[in-house]
Amino acid sequence: MKTIHRLIKQQKDSGGFTLIEIVIVLMILAILVAVAVPTLAAYIGDTKAKICEINRESLQRYFSYYRTLHPETTLESFLAGEAAHVDDISTFNCPEGGVYSVENGAIACSVHGGEGGENGGDGDPGGDGDPDGDPGGSYHIGDTAFTDSGGRSVLLSGNWAEDKAYAADHYGKQLADGTVYQDDTGVYVVVRNPYLSQGSGAQNITLAEMLRRTNGLLRVNTAAATLTDSDHNGRYWTTEPAVGSLFYSNGNLYICAYPSGEWTSTDPGNSVWIQLKGQSGL
Repeated sequence: MKTIHRLIKQQKDSGGFTLIEIVIVLMILAILVAVAVPTLAAYIGDTKAKICEINRESLQRYFSYYRTLHPETTLESFLAGEAAHVDDISTFNCPEGGVYSVENGAIACSVHGGEGGENGGDGDPGGDGDPDGDPGGSYHIGDTAFTDSGGRSVLLSGNWAEDKAYAADHYGKQLADGTVYQDDTGVYVVVRNPYLSQGSGAQNITLAEMLRRTNGLLRVNTAAATLTDSDHNGRYWTTEPAVGSLFYSNGNLYICAYPSGEWTSTDPGNSVWIQLKGQSGL
């Protein structure tokens, strides 16, 4: 810039530029453009990648919420717009024209990668879908949580790592009754609609710790026998339900939240029994 200023001053003194001076000015401008353009292009590219990541995260969280109401929905059908009652999600797209698909239970972009994509999950050091490296992030919605004693599969209807991240970013999250979660401490079902606070989400709380703090979850004994209508003789239970007992009735699985011994209600429509979301093959 000093050189340009000097040349301008010389021009004023001499009444004009020489050819050499003009060439020098053009060379300086070319150098500045050569430096600035790649930097600007890289900035624009990074911004588009971040927008794509935010859009995929928004879609994943919307799906998590939708699955609590419609546990039969798959991420593939949701992404394809085939699920009923889904709002228009076409605005959530890649700004560089990438195509979204499902890889390893999460949304990936053909341009920017994602879970299972070429970029290993956009900043996910463990490649398991959790940007903080939490092993619990490997448990995805739609995965089989467990198979009960009657051979009925229960699928995960919540992603604990994603919901913790959402709570940390959005001043907490209300958990829906019946949501099935899993992390390295076990399989749990939400009861009593507990609130996952922003601080708990930021602290990367485990499901076991969430249970201790709120008493709003029940840990599933996946090896225990599932009760059926045959375990009740019309007056009382011949096998008494306990907290966490599973009950299969009318094509659904329930978990017992408030047992009262052999006289525990058999009505799955009351608060004693919480219906599990995310069931398959029932």
